[in-house]
Amino acid sequence: MNDTNNMTVNIVKSLVQPMYKDSDTAHAAVVALVLAYLDTKPVAMQDGGGKLIVPPFLPALEYLAAIDKNNLEEAYTRVSRSCHEWQGLNKHLHAILDPVLSFTRWESRSIALLQKLCAALCKSREEMDAATYGQFIQESILSLSDAYLGTPESLCAIIESLVMSYGRQQGGNRVYDPFCLSGNLLVPFGREGGMEVCGEEVNVYNAALARLKMRILGYNEDVIHLSDAIARPTFTSKGHLTQFDFVVSHLPFGIIRDDWQLGEDVYKRFVAGKPVRNSAEWPFLAHMLAQADERKGVVVAIVSTGTLFRSGVARDYREHLTNGNMLEAVVLLPAGTLIGTTVAPVLLVLRKGRKGRMVRFVNAGLMGTKPRNISYLKRDEVKRICELILSEKEEPGEARSVSLDEIAAQGYIWDVGRYITRTALPQEKVDPAQLAKDIHRLRSTIADKQARLDVLLADWNKK
Repeated sequence: MNDTNNMTVNIVKSLVQPMYKDSDTAHAAVVALVLAYLDTKPVAMQDGGGKLIVPPFLPALEYLAAIDKNNLEEAYTRVSRSCHEWQGLNKHLHAILDPVLSFTRWESRSIALLQKLCAALCKSREEMDAATYGQFIQESILSLSDAYLGTPESLCAIIESLVMSYGRQQGGNRVYDPFCLSGNLLVPFGREGGMEVCGEEVNVYNAALARLKMRILGYNEDVIHLSDAIARPTFTSKGHLTQFDFVVSHLPFGIIRDDWQLGEDVYKRFVAGKPVRNSAEWPFLAHMLAQADERKGVVVAIVSTGTLFRSGVARDYREHLTNGNMLEAVVLLPAGTLIGTTVAPVLLVLRKGRKGRMVRFVNAGLMGTKPRNISYLKRDEVKRICELILSEKEEPGEARSVSLDEIAAQGYIWDVGRYITRTALPQEKVDPAQLAKDIHRLRSTIADKQARLDVLLADWNKK
């Protein structure tokens, strides 16, 4: 890939990965990439005489690249008109483009970055052949995250690895995400051959992106439903919830919902307590469990640390899952892993049909590099976390298998710190003699620099 294309990749990554606080910039990047995707997908149609024709590229990116704060209304009108033309040729795109365009706010603070991205995309389109450019745009869209609660690639990789490991052990290929955001957790499984994926999302903007990603991966976009999985689940059959081998999700943190709009829950999901205003993640976890296969279903969810120790309904659910032998693993992840919050996320693994009676607790809180208060897990760390979860070996400071009786004795609190003593990472061994030499060398260097600085200052004062 040449320098121009490398520049494009870097710009795309800087905009579409959730490493910014400006959601308007994120939405602008989404629009640019979606329109670029359309430019790579000529749509067949028939004219009045019945002849099959393929319309030429629409200059949507050029419109966006020319945007400035003085003609936003005109630019938006032109882009909207182009999008409506595309929708007229392919009605399947209606569900994707309408939410994206209607959600976008054209504000001056995101114009410069939008111009830079569109200019780079236009330049790359000139220099790449059509197939390469199309593939590049599709990969860029697949990397898009929700602007508010994106699931980092490293956490997606951990969940994918765990699901594939359980799949090899017990079989199963159906993966469901009931709160799928923009589909990040489903994309890795969509790339795997033989995996069936589906999801639900209540936000129309996120659902539109998830549907587009599924379309790119070769699935029918209808595998993503626009629905509220708690109040009105749509994956049902003959009055019962559809059962899946694996249920995965990145749950919303600390949600307070006054009206769950449930009435009488015909699916009997909330066996340990009906959702109340501050139930947080537990109603979502209860739904995930209800849609997991009764014999061997596996649930993997990203939750907040409060899920591990809150009282009330939360405590009732922890007791129910512990005594029912459905708790498989609790993993503390590094603080700052999720963009927009310094709270350390937790990975919960729940499993039906468990035979053993030990629960794996893993402390990965000290892993990851932390530039600018954001933690990044490297590939070897992702692999290490998965190994710690699936192993039974005790690793001091990192992992331990705990009996159900011990958890009960702790009042059904799942806080990792109750079961694993946090230890610092191994310190590098220091040679005192070598350290003394290094200090002497540095002092000599500092003295030399100071002497040269004194000379320069003296000369300057003379002038």
